[in-house]
Amino acid sequence: MKEEIKRFKVLRGEDRVKIAWKVVREVAKLSDSEPFWNKLKESYSIKEKDIKEIMRFLEESNELEIKRSRDGKRLYVSTLKGIKEHPLTLEKWIKVKT
Repeated sequence: MKEEIKRFKVLRGEDRVKIAWKVVREVAKLSDSEPFWNKLKESYSIKEKDIKEIMRFLEESNELEIKRSRDGKRLYVSTLKGIKEHPLTLEKWIKVKT
């Protein structure tokens, strides 16, 4: 997984999005473990900031919507749990055109 994160930082364009989704889906598998960020660091030696950077990139690319709390803070782990439970959203299935 660490190699995938390095590739994400180097690549541009559509390949970067594919690698980002691959990392996010892999990390989502651990989203039920507590405490999540410590488990991620122990299992994969990945820093919290790298995963957050990837998720923010996907949000800026309109590929992902990070859940937010009432005060506007991003809820990364809740978003990953949602990805684990529902890997594809309805919009991707029907490809809504506006």
